[in-house]
Amino acid sequence: RAAQELLPSTMSPPVTADPLWPRVAKLLLLLQLCASGRAPRASPQSHLCPSACICTSDLLSCSRQTLQRVPQALPSTATTLDLSHNALTQLHDRWLAALPHLEALHISHNQIRDLSLQAFHNASYLRHLDMSSNHLHAVERHYFEALVSLEELLLYNNRITRVDENAFTKLSGLRKVYLSWNNLTTFPFHTIQGLGIYNLRTLDLSSNSLSSIPVEVLVALPENIGNGLYLHNNPIKCSCPLYLMLQRWNQRGFSSVKDFFEEHTCKVSGNVPRSLIKLHKYSPMFENCSAHPEDASLLPFQVMVGQPILLTCNTSL
Repeated sequence: RAAQELLPSTMSPPVTADPLWPRVAKLLLLLQLCASGRAPRASPQSHLCPSACICTSDLLSCSRQTLQRVPQALPSTATTLDLSHNALTQLHDRWLAALPHLEALHISHNQIRDLSLQAFHNASYLRHLDMSSNHLHAVERHYFEALVSLEELLLYNNRITRVDENAFTKLSGLRKVYLSWNNLTTFPFHTIQGLGIYNLRTLDLSSNSLSSIPVEVLVALPENIGNGLYLHNNPIKCSCPLYLMLQRWNQRGFSSVKDFFEEHTCKVSGNVPRSLIKLHKYSPMFENCSAHPEDASLLPFQVMVGQPILLTCNTSL
């Protein structure tokens, strides 16, 4: 006690260290956590990020990795998946089953040639699909029929020569379809009614090889479809119905014609390879066309090379 009285009032007498105390403290803490149901657990497998990808809260980017296969064990929380600019050649059945919340899929700039019967099963929430710049040769009926929530479909810059007439019939919510820069010679225009006629805003068929279109079907479509039906840069056969339809759409300010007015072309003769003309530059050719599309008939100018042709001018224009 005499020794303790000599110590300053701010200092406590030394305590002998007990090496068992830290272990006992950890054990008590662990027992307390287990009893309350808050024991530490390892992160679930669904939240692991593949080494070739970058993962955020709900976005998964695996682009530009020269991938030949889709990475395994993708995080189930992803709503957006980017697999663009890789070397993918196929998509296996139900490959999106582990991504129940996926809304947007970017898989452009790959080498996909076709799709299996169930490639997009288990993807009912997908709203945006970009498969542009691949090697698709057709759009078959089964390709996208499982995507019942799809709103935007990008298929431009493929090698598509044919679109099945039932390819989009189950996609009632489809708003935008991009099929430009393909090799289409025909298109099932009569099925546009099945594209959700009041939802469809854009159908881009520009820069293909369409040689004829059913004008009588197109002029009867609602304005919202005509406004977004892009047909420029196609070798469509010149006719009065075609000219009058485009003129009427231009007068109504339809974006499909107004924004690409100088790129609307038609072919004077199917037998002459270089008979493609721009409609706005050769409008005098259509002076004999009726002012009313319903009265217009097919009145092409037929003239042999070297023969003269007289084009009358309408000075009232």
